[in-house]
Parts: sequence; C-alpha cells; structure tokens
Amino acid sequence: MEVQVQRTTIISHSDPTAVSSEVPLSVFDRFTSNIHIVMLFAFVPPIASNESLIDGLKRTLVHFPALTAQLSDGRKHSRRPCLVIGGEGGGALLLEAAVTSNLLDHLPFEPSRHFKLLHPLTEEPEHLFQVQLNRFKCGGLVIAMTFHHQVADGQSMSTFLSHGGGQSVDWQSRSPQSSIDRYSSRVAHQTKLKAQLNRKYTTFETLSAYLWRKITIARGLAEQEYATIRISVNGRRRLQPPLPDEFFGNVVLVALPGAKVKLLIEGGLSEAAQIVHEGIRKIDDHYFQSFIDFGAIHGDEELRPVYALEGNVLSPAVEADSWLGFEFHKVDFGGGGGRLCGFIPAWVPADGLVVFIPGLGEGGGVDVFVSLIGEHAKVLSQISHTMD
Repeated sequence: MEVQVQRTTIISHSDPTAVSSEVPLSVFDRFTSNIHIVMLFAFVPPIASNESLIDGLKRTLVHFPALTAQLSDGRKHSRRPCLVIGGEGGGALLLEAAVTSNLLDHLPFEPSRHFKLLHPLTEEPEHLFQVQLNRFKCGGLVIAMTFHHQVADGQSMSTFLSHGGGQSVDWQSRSPQSSIDRYSSRVAHQTKLKAQLNRKYTTFETLSAYLWRKITIARGLAEQEYATIRISVNGRRRLQPPLPDEFFGNVVLVALPGAKVKLLIEGGLSEAAQIVHEGIRKIDDHYFQSFIDFGAIHGDEELRPVYALEGNVLSPAVEADSWLGFEFHKVDFGGGGGRLCGFIPAWVPADGLVVFIPGLGEGGGVDVFVSLIGEHAKVLSQISHTMD
C-alpha cells in the first residue's frame, strides 16, 4: 500500500491572542492509559468531498475545545496535569492523503500493521486529536482518527461523532506481526451461547466469558494459575445521580474478574459468565464514589500510572474492550451517503487484547478482534467456534 500525504492542516477554533485557560485532568483522566486510540472508517462512493468533510469537522470542534487543547504535565501551569485551552499552540492535526490502490483490494477490513500508513503517528504526537482523509484510486475513502485517551473515553468520542455536544452538526449519526497475530472472527453463534446459560447475561458478558475461557485454553495455562479478565466499566449510568451520556471526558474504571484456570475451564461457560457478571456488578456507584474521594484527597500528588507498568504480553490476563454500546458504526461523515463498509480499531501488538465491535454484515452480529502470540492464535482459531 502506497500512501502519499498531500496536505497538512492545523484546525483550531481558539484565538491565539486570547488568554489561555487551564482545566485540570480528573482522577479518571489520570487513571486511564497515556496513549492515542485509533479508529478507521472505510466508505465506498459516493462520498462527500474533502472540503465538505473538513468544513463540518471545523464546525463540530467548536463544541469540543478539549480536542484542540494542549496537555500539560502540570509543572508549568498547575500542580496537577491539565488541559490548556486557547492561546498559542494546540489545534487538531488534519492530513489529506492519496492511496494508489483500490479500497476493495483491502477488504474485508481487518486490523493490520500496514494500516499504520492510513493514520497519523501516535507515538508522542504533538496534537491530542488527529484525522487523516485517505482517498483511494477507486474513489473509496478511509477516515482515520486518533485521540488521546486521557482527554476522552469511548463514550465521549461516540458523542463527538454523533451529537456534537447536543447540537445538530455535520458529522452526525445516520437512522509485532511475527510474534503476535491478530485473530478476527464474526461471532455468529452468540444466540446459541446465551441458550446454554441458566440466567440472563448481557451479550458482552456472554461473549467475553466465552472468549476468556477459549483464550485461557489456547494459552495452555497451568490449572492452578490465576487467570483474570480486565473490563472497562462506564460509570455514567452507575453513578447516582447518573451523568448524561454526553458528558465529555473519562468516567471509566476497571473490573477485574478472575479465577483459577481449573475452575474457569471445568466450570464451563455458565461459571465464566457468572464470574464476569459479578466482577462487573461490583463496580457500582459506591466504587466510583470512593475513587472520586481518592482523587479529592490525592489529586495534587504525583500519581503512579498503573498502565505504564505493563508490557505487550498480558498473559495470564485478558483485556476485553467493548465498543458495542457506541454509535461508531452509524456515522455518516458529511452526509455524503457513502456506505460504511469497514470499521476497525488500529492494529495493536498486545497479547491478550480483545475488542468487540458491532458487525456491519447482513444480520448485524458482533465482530471480534483478538491479539495473541502466534502459536496461541493458531490454537484459538481451531477451537473458537466449538461450543464446549
């Protein structure tokens, strides 16, 4: 794949002569990963022009100043890390690129290290929000976005893409490869999975429990080893009173269900689903409030980021991220009418990462992307569709 960047633009709604303001990061912002999240959307023609897309983006960003802010470590501006809004610097990075191949040559759309060419660099980028518009020879378009996770969580970016801060906007909703492999699958037998269970669990609880067991089996872990599954829990509706879904920022904590490998495997899907369900249930209003209290007491201290301590091999843990409740798969950038034919997260070489997204095929369903060490990915591909 040959990608040629033809134009670079910095989009900023702020007045560079205005006095900047500081917004301290919340304890939830500081808790989350210090990384950029990447999303790619593939469309087939007819598609709106770049000019139309950029114009809509500019108008939408006015309602989301955090995305065009600068991130300060706190030493220059305040005692805690903060967003610096306004003044010089900041802005969103926009790249316009041409791709020499046809989009159909790269379908079905699955995470690949080669797709790094389709999005801006994510290692220590200068901007918190970046967009790359990739026009293919056939007229197809891939829109790639990266955003700093300490500025926004998945729900926030869903709000950005679909609501524009509660106002009608143009970007609106429509009615290492050798060592780690990406295993992708359409989970077509999820109604069958739920039928095995004696009680009602959510689709995510059922599927994450199912894959947690399968990955544990594929890894060949010892029976007495303790396996865990890390699950991000959105606190907006768990807090009392609840926060609106449109709240922009981070309101996510982590559930960490776990069990001995022997119990997890021999207990079957029912036992695994129960463990996952109970682990998520514990992350309730009281748990979130205690974390808020922790931030109030220790907010001015230099907190130690737990995510920074991990490498790219999570075993014996699994991290399951659900994008099922977001509206990413319904976006219609610029109202151009192009059909969304692919929607994926970026290729991440992290053993044990599982991402669930809504399926775009006929009948919907759920698409699952799994990163595993090569030998374990091979075993998983052989057992993932068996019902035991």
